[in-house]
This record gives sequence, structure tokens and C-alpha cells, in this order.
Amino acid sequence: FIVDEMITGFRYGFPGAQELYGLKPDLTTYGKGIANGYSLAVLAGKKEIMELGGLQHKKERVFLISTTHGAETIALSAAIATIKEMKSKKAPKYFWQTGGRLKKGLLDLINQHELEGKVEILGFEPNLSMNFRDQTGAVSLTLKTIFLQEMIKQGILFQGYFAISLSHGQKEIAATLRAMDKALAVYKKLVKENNEKHQRYLLGEAVKPVFRKFN
Repeated sequence: FIVDEMITGFRYGFPGAQELYGLKPDLTTYGKGIANGYSLAVLAGKKEIMELGGLQHKKERVFLISTTHGAETIALSAAIATIKEMKSKKAPKYFWQTGGRLKKGLLDLINQHELEGKVEILGFEPNLSMNFRDQTGAVSLTLKTIFLQEMIKQGILFQGYFAISLSHGQKEIAATLRAMDKALAVYKKLVKENNEKHQRYLLGEAVKPVFRKFN
């Protein structure tokens, strides 16, 4: 039983979502979040499985090394320091609480601007994202791009996704919600217009999906 904690590791619980859901996987994978951004990937698991890749047994040894993520000493040191920091500061609990405040604030603003069904908040509190729809209810990347432009005007570099960190406090949440308030006011005006008119508000090309057939 293998659990992929590339996104949820040390965010949804400690050491990941497996704590939240009471799972006991045989193996778990982690990405660079385990080292605070340093290039490192981790395969962790039960002792009897992991030992198959070691030298202290007489069984056929399993090859567990990937040089793509063959960490240097710095990355390994970063991982140790990051794990200690997240454990001592109870980072997952902080992410849920801070993300919860942000989510509540966003939902309140969406209601105030009467944009229910047009602007959506998705995901769990540690990793929230936003969805933007036009007057027909269809997802609109053009409107999303205009919204991002408005956020940049307010000094917030935003791509539609929130990854809460220990550096995000009340001050940062408040600043984000103030910018969101102004951006949503503009969005409310645009969503009432025909889609053909939205292009004139773009300062560049509209954002594109990450996964697409053509660039």
C-alpha cells in the first residue's frame, strides 16, 4: 500500500495526510517540500521493506537509488532541519488554522459581492485554490487572468492557488483579503458583460492550463 504525499506531506498532518485519515501505508513518497524547496525526493516506509535496498541482509538487494533526486549533503541537512522545524512548531495545525481563516474571509467576500457560483474556493485549508466562471457558468481563463492582473495591482502576486506557510500570519492574510476585495469588485462588473468584451481588459495573453495538447 503506497501513499503519495508529494502535495500533502507535512501539510495535512505529520508526516502527512496518512495521519489525518488514519492510514498505515507500506511505503510513502515525499517531494521537495520535505526539504523546504531543496532538491530532494524521499521514499520512506516500513523497516522490513526499506532494508531490502540496504546491505545488511543476505536477500537479493532491491535498487532504491534515483540519481535524479540523489540529494547532496545540503539537501539532506535541509530536510532534517525542515522536519524538526515543522514538528516543533506544529506546522500542519498552523496550516489548517491559517488556511481556515483565509477560506472564511474569501467566502465572506464572495457572498458580499454576490459572486456565489462565479468564484469558487476549492480544496482543503492547507492548499486552497480558486475557480473563475463567466455569466454562463463556464470556467473562464480570461476572467481568471483579469482577476490575477487586479491582484498584482494590489501588490499580491497570485496564480489562483494558496500554499500556506509558517511565514503567513494575520498581516499577510489581511493584506490578501483586502486585495481580493478590490479584485472581486472588478470581477463583479466584468461577469455581467458578454464574454467577447473581456478581451479588451487583458494586458497580455490569457493564462493557459498547465496540461494542454498544444503550447
